[in-house]
Amino acid sequence: MPRPRLSRTISGVPHRGTIVALHGVTDNAASLADFAHHYAREWEVICLDSLGHGLSPALTTEELADPFEALYRAALTEVADAAHTAGNSVVLYGHSLGGALAATVAHRHSELVAALILDDPALLTDEQREVYTSTAHELAERQDLVTGHVGEAIVELMENYPSWPPSEYGPWAQGKVQVDRNFVRTGIVGTPRARILDELTVPTLLVTGDADDVLFGTEGLAEIQASGNSNIHCVFLPGTTHTVRRDASTTFYEHADTFLQTLELPERRSPFIVDELSHVPGATPPQTTWDVPALRKRGDDLLGDPQPPVPGITCETVTYRGVELQVHWPEKPIRAAVLSIHGGGFIAGRARFDDTRNGELSKVVGSALIVSPDYRLAPEHPFPAGVDDCLIAWEYLEKNAPDLPIILYGDSAGAGLVAQAIAAVARDRHARRLDAVIAIEPCLDPQMSSHSYRTCKDGPLWTAEAAKHAWAHYLGQAHPSDVFGSVSLIRDVMAPTFVVVNPTDPLRDEGIAWATDLADAGIAVEMHMLMGTIHGTPATLGSHTWAHMCSLISHFLTTNVAELGE
Repeated sequence: MPRPRLSRTISGVPHRGTIVALHGVTDNAASLADFAHHYAREWEVICLDSLGHGLSPALTTEELADPFEALYRAALTEVADAAHTAGNSVVLYGHSLGGALAATVAHRHSELVAALILDDPALLTDEQREVYTSTAHELAERQDLVTGHVGEAIVELMENYPSWPPSEYGPWAQGKVQVDRNFVRTGIVGTPRARILDELTVPTLLVTGDADDVLFGTEGLAEIQASGNSNIHCVFLPGTTHTVRRDASTTFYEHADTFLQTLELPERRSPFIVDELSHVPGATPPQTTWDVPALRKRGDDLLGDPQPPVPGITCETVTYRGVELQVHWPEKPIRAAVLSIHGGGFIAGRARFDDTRNGELSKVVGSALIVSPDYRLAPEHPFPAGVDDCLIAWEYLEKNAPDLPIILYGDSAGAGLVAQAIAAVARDRHARRLDAVIAIEPCLDPQMSSHSYRTCKDGPLWTAEAAKHAWAHYLGQAHPSDVFGSVSLIRDVMAPTFVVVNPTDPLRDEGIAWATDLADAGIAVEMHMLMGTIHGTPATLGSHTWAHMCSLISHFLTTNVAELGE
């Protein structure tokens, strides 16, 4: 069986990037709490429990034969995953054993690492290795002593190290309780310095002190200077012990912050956009969801003129139970009814902006009655006002298209409202007709927790920042769990579902996850990632992309809705 992954804590926001932090020989991820707190405002910080530490798995008998290599391989897996998730190389921080692991990862896989911050790393001389190996039993006994007298050990630590961040006294003791004693008894606390210091190719900040227990100190710094490796910048903080960051946290962070500010981090590659859609980002107003009036005005200025009519389709505005609806009637006999819900981040957009698109959709479905509600918008009308209006429009469809198939269609926030309406029906145990669901680039995750929110946080068009403000407006006082129903809730009312996601879109992965969850629940699902699209572009009228998506929708409906396959 594959080895379980390392335990880790993740905090912060990746405005500047991702830092993976590795602790010392008998510590754990919790002992990095102050470090994570300091960088959480600009960086995503991943603190790892190394193999045999904290809540991570213990080392196997085979791994104890070469424990550093086992710890390195486990750490490399997490660093590679972090780099993949971030879509870029990451910064590594390591103290003591963690510094040796971080330096080894950077030495062997520099493509994963943007920079190193080494806090008196356990890159050892031959003499230091012999000392640790010969005293390994004593080190293990000290861990047992702390475990048996945790309270007294913490009090003594606070007396001896009064300058430490208060948040790290408890984790220091916790690390001693949890560390794998078999690992400690090997005496392996780091790796030899040879070659690593000479051959590091990534920007590196190495910080050390001058107490008796430091691993580098002035002699180690002289060795680095003699190596002539210009990638390593050294900082000497007199009066500090092996735990440099904890002893002089203010000074340590001043140097580390300056180092990080000087980094030229690799820029993310530009997304691939098909030629016919490449003009869209420049032609679309910025999605300033933090300034709703301005956002709406730009939408009205751009889309406010009457939409070109679609031959064979008559559009009228109807008010039903207080909700204004754009109703599209085909000249041919009606074969289905579609509730089409517009996007706009729950805070902008109008049903009439989609008049032409909905007219074309009527023909794609096969002579369908299309009803598009002007649902109430946040922040003036937060959840569940918009859902309630969409449910009223659904009721209008049922009354005006008796015995015909009903299809729910939504784009972006509109697809999110489709999912919310279905959840409301399931939660209230209402009997509603539903024969198919079409969700284009669905907006489903108020937590914005998916991988694509990191890799596509800057858009184009829809960004993580825009989503954050839009969700805040829409949720109001509601909890995210109130908005969407679980798949287990909607399973019995759900119909065959068609999902489209964009390769470059913060919403990409929540759409994929939703389609996957539906499939696992036994729902018929068809999902497509359209090549070269970004958020807001699949339904670009007149494009080959829109025509291709329409053909996919038509095939889906004729396959899954019996009346349309005749």
